[in-house]
Amino acid sequence: MDYYKAGFTDKDLRRAAPAAVGFGRQRRKILDEVIAPEYIDFLGRSRVPREVVHSVIGMVKSHGYVAGINDSKPFFVSNDESNAFAVVHPGRGHHRLNRGIRLILTHIDSPCLKLKTSPTLLPGAQDDMVLLPGVLLDAQNYGYIIPAHWMGRNLRLIGEVVSGGRTRRFELPVFSSIYAAHLKDKKEVTEDDLKLETGAQSVRELYELLGVNGEADFARLRSHVVPDEKPRLIGNGEFISGYGHDDKACVYAAVKALVESKPTSPCFVFGLDKEEIGSHSPNAAFSGFVRRVISETLARFSGNGRRTRPLEELIDRGLMKGVPAISADVDAGSGYFESQSDTIDGNHIAKVLHGPAIYVHGVSEGNAVTQRRLDYMVTLLDENLGPTRQIAERRYQITGSALNPSHSEPGETLARIFVRENIDVMDMGPPVLAVHNLSEELSSIDLYWTIQAYKAYFEERPSFRGGGRKKVKPTD
Repeated sequence: MDYYKAGFTDKDLRRAAPAAVGFGRQRRKILDEVIAPEYIDFLGRSRVPREVVHSVIGMVKSHGYVAGINDSKPFFVSNDESNAFAVVHPGRGHHRLNRGIRLILTHIDSPCLKLKTSPTLLPGAQDDMVLLPGVLLDAQNYGYIIPAHWMGRNLRLIGEVVSGGRTRRFELPVFSSIYAAHLKDKKEVTEDDLKLETGAQSVRELYELLGVNGEADFARLRSHVVPDEKPRLIGNGEFISGYGHDDKACVYAAVKALVESKPTSPCFVFGLDKEEIGSHSPNAAFSGFVRRVISETLARFSGNGRRTRPLEELIDRGLMKGVPAISADVDAGSGYFESQSDTIDGNHIAKVLHGPAIYVHGVSEGNAVTQRRLDYMVTLLDENLGPTRQIAERRYQITGSALNPSHSEPGETLARIFVRENIDVMDMGPPVLAVHNLSEELSSIDLYWTIQAYKAYFEERPSFRGGGRKKVKPTD
């Protein structure tokens, strides 16, 4: 169809992109020359939780953050397993604790495959073995995935095993096989079909490739199977595709915002593992790590390092001072398939190039946002993301459940986990296309405004709370 001959104009054929309105050359230069390349590098180096922690530490070290809890310098800490981190800015002034803390929660795991406890597969009969290319590894899903999307793909097995008190790490390119396209009796693939081809011709050869001693090592193995591809810019650079935008986009945005902020209140960014499976384990969300870091940090700030109050007591004493914590998590964005689906509520799904989404759930528990907390955040963004309220409103969006009520299934997020501990939390992050697939797609402009929104949260309060001096000024 020739749209122009049919009478359409350029205005008719251009999608709405309010977050790009008034973006300007200076912001575009920062985005193209600093943020996009930096984030692509971060995403490519942060395939598994351990790598995310190392990437964050390298990022904050370059901005002068020091290791270990400190009452005067910005610092970072990680746990023994290197799958959780905290980045903390102490704030300024003797009364910094009177203003309440700023808390952003992110997760560092992404949907992937993992090896089963006893994964090696090689039939014993010679007639069966000749039908296989070699030793297979039996895999299972981690987080919500569609098995068929992970089959017929180049993948990479990244693992580490602790044996005798020593940690051994390994990587191995693998292939997730699928039937040939010409087969007439194609079967519907399920999780049971997630098998990884290793190229090894014997079990002993596989053990040598992985540096393991036997099946007993697999039982204590920490493994992740991720796509073997690099993130990249799409088209003119407006979008970035790659594995793990959920939730590395928010990890990067929150840490980037903090290291570039000059807050007066103590500010915390946590990166936590196992969010995708809603785990409350010691390495996961509301765990001993979070409790210890906040309690010990505030004890040091108060000048009473020997007395560490339990976090529950700090919450009862008004730890947040009425300020909501942010669960920095991406939202499922609307793309071609969503636009064709009857299950999608188009008025509530997050839309790309509309800025970060504040997710307002409609239920009475979980990450439901109170009117007061929503008013706080909206006022904050209106005052800081644009020269006028009208411009600011184009740089963030308020969303609800993306599914029609008959299809709605509430999910487990960090907001749901922490709100049970009496910490008011609201979800806010950029929309991502093809979420929970091997490659996801993110608007670089949405990433930019997410950083600015988190930075506004760290740096000041809305005017009705005694702040109001704009930190984020037009740079065009």
